[in-house]
Amino acid sequence: MSNAKTPTKVLKVGLNRLHKGWTKMKWSQTDKQTGVTKVCLEGAIFGYKSDTTNPACVMARDIVMQVIKEQHHGKYISVQRFNDAPETTMEDVEKVMKTAIIRAETGGLLKETEEECYEPKNKWL
Repeated sequence: MSNAKTPTKVLKVGLNRLHKGWTKMKWSQTDKQTGVTKVCLEGAIFGYKSDTTNPACVMARDIVMQVIKEQHHGKYISVQRFNDAPETTMEDVEKVMKTAIIRAETGGLLKETEEECYEPKNKWL
């Protein structure tokens, strides 16, 4: 679990986790030979355990989801679907995280309600 107290800190720690190793289809996986643990995008946000109760992590995930919807025109309905999509690359994930960090740092947090953020719409086109 992430111990970070702010969404900005959560996102920065998450980006560092992703730089150590990114994976698809699993929250995290450790390479037995190297000992390196790779994480998916949500695993990077919430930490290596799947405890999704930290309020700062929840807000960070919401910011990431909003950025995903904006950058990909509402194509993905969840962080997992974006992360695990065959066409998603580490560069895509890094761009989302960096944009989310800027948004969190500048106070440009969610402008919509939580329901609107997760509701699939094509309003970003």
